[in-house]
Amino acid sequence: MSMTENVERLRATMEMVLEETCREMPNGGDHARRRIVAERLMEAALAGHRTLGELNIVARKTVVELRGRQIAATSAQGVDGANGGSGAGAGGVLRQLSDRGRSDRASGSPVRPMT
Repeated sequence: MSMTENVERLRATMEMVLEETCREMPNGGDHARRRIVAERLMEAALAGHRTLGELNIVARKTVVELRGRQIAATSAQGVDGANGGSGAGAGGVLRQLSDRGRSDRASGSPVRPMT
């Protein structure tokens, strides 16, 4: 199998995993969440995790992490709103995730562990 065929097969696998995973999110996942899942899939592939099973695990862990952060942000927003604060909301959390991902990629660090 040629290098081009390997890359195309990996790309198709990653797209399939992204679509299947995001289908489980409300409305198929918004752009920001889909982007985060896609970035994590790319990071995993670059680190050598290229099988369908490995990529599925990375995508599903990312979705669980995003759901947990969304719940925490929604709870914090409710508390902030009740106290007259601005409330970061999910958008602020997603920006933080995105910023964290950019700084990790810039430093060349491997796939971030998902706890």
